[in-house]
Amino acid sequence: MFHLKLKDTLKHSIATVTSHMDSFVYNPGRDYSRIRKLSPDHVISFLISQGASSTKCEFLDFFQMSEDLPSISALNQRRSQMMPEALEAVFHEFTSSSEKLELSKQEQQYQYIAADGSTTSFFSFSKYSSDDYFISEGHSASGFYSIHINAFYDINKRIYTDAILQSAHKKR
Repeated sequence: MFHLKLKDTLKHSIATVTSHMDSFVYNPGRDYSRIRKLSPDHVISFLISQGASSTKCEFLDFFQMSEDLPSISALNQRRSQMMPEALEAVFHEFTSSSEKLELSKQEQQYQYIAADGSTTSFFSFSKYSSDDYFISEGHSASGFYSIHINAFYDINKRIYTDAILQSAHKKR
């Protein structure tokens, strides 16, 4: 099934980047040189899969509430050793590898849609923006505007098919 091919492609992309981790750390030969509970592939996989819940909840979910769960402090320490370019390299590797995936005849019958939501904040004048998007309760002295974007991407055609723009107050 196509989703399993995509998952394997992502795992392979992460493994490719972490196989030459010294290119993506601040102290080559030192950072990520010892085996710990949080390997570079675990850190990258966690950062990619992290949702909107608290880091603690996401961490428990990622490690399936394991008894030998690493600490959040360990995550922060390991994350600080990794340059942001590591995630960028995974993105480029995954994108180029996923373009080469072929669909079976059965898979070609389906439309594969990826969906993700993001909230973005912006400053504006009230005459230009609806009050539905205004947020003031404790976030800022003068308030700001916030919009939630749900984007839908057709994986086969490699195009965005739709987007829903919502007030941050009414996001789903």
